[in-house]
Amino acid sequence: MAMEESLRIQTLDRVPSAEEFEFQIEPKNVPAVFRGCIKYWKALSNWNPSNGGLSYLQERVGSSVVEVMLSRSPPVFYGDIRSHERVPLPFSTFIGFCMDHLRNKEDDPCHSDKNRLEIPGSEQTDCDVREAQQFYLAQVPILNAENEEAIQLKCLLEDIDIPEFLQTKSISSINLWMNSAKTRSSTHYDPHNNLLCVVSGCKQVIELTDKEMNQRLLRPSLSVVNPAATSCDQPSNAPRDDTDPTLALNCGHGSLNGNGLKQKIVLQDLEPLELQSLHELVSLVHDHVNQRRPMVCSSTKTHKAETNSQRAIGKEECSNFLEDKVANLICSLKPLTLRSVFLAMAHNFPRTLEALVLHALSPLGAEILTRKLEEMDHLVAEDDRNNFYQIFYGVFDDQFAAMDALLNKKESFACQAFKSVLDQYLGVNSDGPKPQV
Repeated sequence: MAMEESLRIQTLDRVPSAEEFEFQIEPKNVPAVFRGCIKYWKALSNWNPSNGGLSYLQERVGSSVVEVMLSRSPPVFYGDIRSHERVPLPFSTFIGFCMDHLRNKEDDPCHSDKNRLEIPGSEQTDCDVREAQQFYLAQVPILNAENEEAIQLKCLLEDIDIPEFLQTKSISSINLWMNSAKTRSSTHYDPHNNLLCVVSGCKQVIELTDKEMNQRLLRPSLSVVNPAATSCDQPSNAPRDDTDPTLALNCGHGSLNGNGLKQKIVLQDLEPLELQSLHELVSLVHDHVNQRRPMVCSSTKTHKAETNSQRAIGKEECSNFLEDKVANLICSLKPLTLRSVFLAMAHNFPRTLEALVLHALSPLGAEILTRKLEEMDHLVAEDDRNNFYQIFYGVFDDQFAAMDALLNKKESFACQAFKSVLDQYLGVNSDGPKPQV
């Protein structure tokens, strides 16, 4: 009963206070729906496609160049955003394409030349130029706290207001998501918590949280339908279905929970357990690297190989926890102990930390590590948390290589776990021969 209660989606017909959100809603790590949360936004009327909203957007930001996502399997857009072909396009061209689709959706768009989008500078084939459902405007920045130069639609900030319960949070980004036809995103992992605000249309979201991922694989997941003017605070894992058409924003935010902690970077400052764990982890990484073929440890040189291989992970790599010494050690440590170990490693053994993330960490280890980091996030203050990640990722020549490595391994673990459930409970072998088409 306690488990079922913890999985229940909370729905509020009012906007929560900052205190209620931070201490009662967010710590549950379960989706929460806030009806009418954005009902006073100008965007609700200004962007509404049935009320001239597309013309409004075209006039305001039509000259901006954005990136549309091109799917090879429409209407499904698979969750790994890095694997998609990203095509630069004037926003006005995409808006015009949406207008054409709305005018002609009663016809057969699959064979209509009006619904074909010519992409400058790309090879035009039957696969490259398709109907509206093949293109998706994904994650176009309206606000980016870390890179202001990346902001493409800044003037649209005038039409939105950050909800009061997020005023005390660190808002890392606000992005526009827009489709012209029905689309579906596959299950994927988001590195930030999100407040998903549906401005027009409707989204159906299925959520999987890290803490109860294994249990939820064995039964129906949480599902929530978000109509316009609704906001949903989301944990990390979610496939989404969008109606035709849908405009939405996501606000990436962090937690301010926790207490300030001293940064332990000098070996003499470590507690006995922390020092022992550090030496053991360093030894395990060195043993792993020495047993494998010679490789350069630089994250810049390994980034392409790590992100492009997307190799299938064998069942033994994900399931044999006892033989995975690195994953076993990380799992045995409390979040704050692991934090001290990583800080000391970053200061004293930076190349070893780099090798751990890029090479020695298995998919299972990446899953355990990111769960530990999420637990740590709720135990430390924002400044301490930001300082930790700055030090942690600062050891990499290419910080995106480290993030990609962790996300790729997490996604590989989730994929293999799903395949194992299909095999064990349904007798479905997804690795078997594919039927001839």
